[in-house]
Amino acid sequence: MSARGASHTAELTLLAFLLAGLAACVPSVHADASPTGPHLMAWLAPSPVPQTNMPPVANFTIFPEEGGAGTVFVLNASLSYDAEDSVDRLEFRWDFFDDGRSDVDWSREPVARFASQAPGPAPIRLWVRDSGGLTDTILREISVVGSSTASMAGLIPYVLVALIVSLVFVAVLVLKADAISVPPREAEDPEEPPIREP
Repeated sequence: MSARGASHTAELTLLAFLLAGLAACVPSVHADASPTGPHLMAWLAPSPVPQTNMPPVANFTIFPEEGGAGTVFVLNASLSYDAEDSVDRLEFRWDFFDDGRSDVDWSREPVARFASQAPGPAPIRLWVRDSGGLTDTILREISVVGSSTASMAGLIPYVLVALIVSLVFVAVLVLKADAISVPPREAEDPEEPPIREP
């Protein structure tokens, strides 16, 4: 057999295979008398493209950004987002001091609170997980100032109030002192010189 004959045979075999596949769909079209039979439509429909789940993006805010020992910091992860899930479907996990232990386990609550009694930097790690199980993480640092500074800073409003009250009290005393009328001293009559008799 020549090369041309072998090529022709291969083409015929391929054509027969394609016709057999088409023939498998055509009888079902005639069987239900519909030009859009279910088997034909299934054969003609494109294959679904698998969707790719993207990981979420972790983000959070800290309020206040700096504070003293004992200050309660509010950590809010509502800025985290995901391409497929809304923020209320995301889960959050918090690791205070980034020591590898979960301080707030997986939860759909994006807000957590943190307080440190030790001055110095306090690293906070947030983990975010989407409904597909993909995660993202972010690390931020809180600056916790020493307790003596924090105590003094906490006293400033009270010191200012005490100072204002003292100034008001002094002003009232001064005004009252001016208002109190002191009776004038009566002028003393000059003594008349004694009368001398001649």
